[in-house]
Amino acid sequence: MKILIIEDDKALGESLVEYLKLEKIETFWLHDERKLSNVLNVYSFDVIVLDLILKFSRGEDLITYIREKGIETPILILTAKKDFSNKEECFLRGADDYLIKPFEPKELVLRI
Repeated sequence: MKILIIEDDKALGESLVEYLKLEKIETFWLHDERKLSNVLNVYSFDVIVLDLILKFSRGEDLITYIREKGIETPILILTAKKDFSNKEECFLRGADDYLIKPFEPKELVLRI
């Protein structure tokens, strides 16, 4: 299994990569979402894990971008946004799952 993590928080990104490596999950971590187009043109993934609060973009807009490119890879949202309206927007844009920070790493693995 190969997953893409789009997360601009360096500490969280690094810890996710290390934890998922222990779980035998190949991980590509993208900490600058502006490079998403290049990554999606070169690689394919089994799951995309996407933060909503990013440095240069809204994660919600990236969901739309990914779906408009015709990519059907499951998208798991990993965010601090707790409101139902945020969840609803993400699902309507094409997200498949939604996990609120803080979270147990094992739950992330189970959802993947």
